[in-house]
Amino acid sequence: MDGSPAPVDRPQSVGVQPQDLVSPLTGLGQIMFQDSPSTGAFFLAGIAIASPLMAAGAALAVVVGTLVAYLLRYDRSDIRDGLYGFNAGLVGIALLFNYEPQGLIFVLIIV
Repeated sequence: MDGSPAPVDRPQSVGVQPQDLVSPLTGLGQIMFQDSPSTGAFFLAGIAIASPLMAAGAALAVVVGTLVAYLLRYDRSDIRDGLYGFNAGLVGIALLFNYEPQGLIFVLIIV
């Protein structure tokens, strides 16, 4: 024994729950440290007013980040809290801010 605690077996709910559908918006809300999908929607709307292209990049990135967390079977409560989407959303915005929008940038956002 190395003294580390035993892993906790957390039951995962099966199927898509209503909270799962708003997880990407919650992830965008987490950029402003708010665990709220409505904050994420307002934040996305604000980005869209300033730059529709950056809003598309943020939305694409946060959806991909959230889907990857579901596919890797991370803890659903953490996913629903937006913990796997906010950083992806920031990366989507940063890539489009720093580089010319082209197909490769959107591939990088997805990857």
